[in-house]
Amino acid sequence: MKNIKFLFLLFFLCSSSLSALTFKDGKQINENNTIKYLNNMDLLIEAGIDEKMAKALSGIGLNTIETWSACEQKTLDFTISQLEKIIDDGWSYLTFFECIDNNFLESSSGEIILNNSIVKQRAYNLAEKIEYINNKYPNLIAGVAIKARDPFGGWDAGGIRTLKIYKALMDGDIPINLYGEMLEIYASEFKSKELNNFFISPMNEPEYHTFQSPKEEYLKHLKVMISAIRKHLPNVTLLVEGTNKSLLGRGIPLNSMMPIVKDKNVIYGFHYYEPDKITHARDEHIKFLSQSEINKIKNDIFSMIEFAEKFQVPVILSEFGIWGEIMSSNGELTGASDKVRADFTRAIQEILVKNNIGLTWFSLNDKNTPYKRVDDSIDKTTRDFRKSDVFWDALFNTK
Repeated sequence: MKNIKFLFLLFFLCSSSLSALTFKDGKQINENNTIKYLNNMDLLIEAGIDEKMAKALSGIGLNTIETWSACEQKTLDFTISQLEKIIDDGWSYLTFFECIDNNFLESSSGEIILNNSIVKQRAYNLAEKIEYINNKYPNLIAGVAIKARDPFGGWDAGGIRTLKIYKALMDGDIPINLYGEMLEIYASEFKSKELNNFFISPMNEPEYHTFQSPKEEYLKHLKVMISAIRKHLPNVTLLVEGTNKSLLGRGIPLNSMMPIVKDKNVIYGFHYYEPDKITHARDEHIKFLSQSEINKIKNDIFSMIEFAEKFQVPVILSEFGIWGEIMSSNGELTGASDKVRADFTRAIQEILVKNNIGLTWFSLNDKNTPYKRVDDSIDKTTRDFRKSDVFWDALFNTK
């Protein structure tokens, strides 16, 4: 009898283990890569985000720091011409980066002040582009990510490249209230045009890593940012990112860098570019991913689901990407092959999409482009919007 019980118990344990996929460090998800205790769509709705926005932010989005982005100050006509090439390719939302490096200037007394005329003009230009999307593509969601881009120089420990505007905020040279005034101008312009179907990220890739308590210091500033936007847009969806550029896979616990705000219509965004030697292959041609590298990718992404489940808040992968193949100046191929890009993307996509967690490809242009180039040159003038089939199938799970 004891032997029968033992055999039954052994069979039960073996059967249970067969129904789970176990990654190297012991984290488990079931065979369909779904997490039974998490439905990100429910969390989005519970956060107050309307169903249309929630559905879009559960899909696959695209952003750019060039092309239609205000970081490159493209005209409305140019933006439209580029949008229309990719608008029907299946993207659930498009994110416009708004680079703010020129929004501040130094007065004659040495004080940092807001360049009001520049900010108002940039806010108008950006609102005009979103207005066009609202009118021409009413089912498409647009995002606005406020970003500093100009680096202070060098890399800090942990791979953080400090940006001038963020350093000035951390050092107190730019008062956070001044940053808030800038956000108010954007929010006011968006309100005046009665824009809809859009979300705002008040600070793309926050840093704050120089503080002893980064999350706490950032939260103080974040409250000011949210308050500034809410004065004019009380119900707009906000995409909040964490300290240390909100980067997954760098050894920092997610709850150590992401503050939870007591506000409605908020979604929490993380970025992923690991393993760095694969996603940013500067001097090597990457032809395959090892199983240990795939395990790392899955475990890093899984940490988002753990965060969402623990704090019962909606999450999104607001940036991820991997360089494609580029011909170097000496004629050697570098970057990742289409197969590697597909394997990297599939490892992420299979976990997130089935849990209704959106993922945002970075970006339309540069070495990360999800499209094929006319040739392998890095020259921006040779871009074309042809699809890279192997990678594309992985991104949109078409095969």
